[in-house]
Amino acid sequence: MANVIDKKRIRGLSERLLEAHSKGGPFQVDDALFLESADEAYWVQEVVLRGLDPRRPVAWKISPPKEGTQPFGSPTPFKGLVVSPAHFVGSRNRCLGVEAEVAFRFGEAPIRKGKRSDIEGAVEKAFVLIELCETRFANWESAPALCRIADFQSHGGFALGSGTREWRSIDFARQPVELWINGASVISRSGSHPSGDPFELVAWAATHCAERGMPLAAGDIVTTGTWTGLTPVKAGDEILARFDGIGAATLKLD
Repeated sequence: MANVIDKKRIRGLSERLLEAHSKGGPFQVDDALFLESADEAYWVQEVVLRGLDPRRPVAWKISPPKEGTQPFGSPTPFKGLVVSPAHFVGSRNRCLGVEAEVAFRFGEAPIRKGKRSDIEGAVEKAFVLIELCETRFANWESAPALCRIADFQSHGGFALGSGTREWRSIDFARQPVELWINGASVISRSGSHPSGDPFELVAWAATHCAERGMPLAAGDIVTTGTWTGLTPVKAGDEILARFDGIGAATLKLD
């Protein structure tokens, strides 16, 4: 039996999220706004996205699956994608931290449900990306996972750095990553992507986005999750993410 969508609940959470985006300031999400399915979370994403900007999304955030689950996807607001060196002004919502990621840009529209080789053929470049994570929820720690998914998976903005067209030769299982804050190294790891192969999420996204009526197109970007966990930052911090052999990205919080 298909999940029943509760439009009243979706409308209530969407309105609160839009208010938080436009006026700033996190709110307490209570059980009256708790969602019951991923479909409801995705519906809220799309309502809020249209309320913020009528343009089609060009960047998608895909989160690696946890044990026993599938990945989750979220379109992100158009204005949140900034080319490195990126400057973000602190909002009145709650900043959670930053994540160092590898993103992939399509040179042509991928085939829906195509083979991995088909999806690879449509990707022109891999980039280093820093995601600024923030939440519209005052009680983020206790907010249900579906509500966090509805909130663009706690997305605040992207700093898109340099990249490479030779990404197919990268051994992601051994790929090194460094995260620096204010000139000091805070994280240095190798092969730390949760799934081991971030491109699996790109292939999943090609079908996911099409099924949601927003198929990927040439120029679109898919992010694939953090290699460095979630690292707290504050106003005034300068962040550098570097993936040896791929590129680097910088972000400053003003």
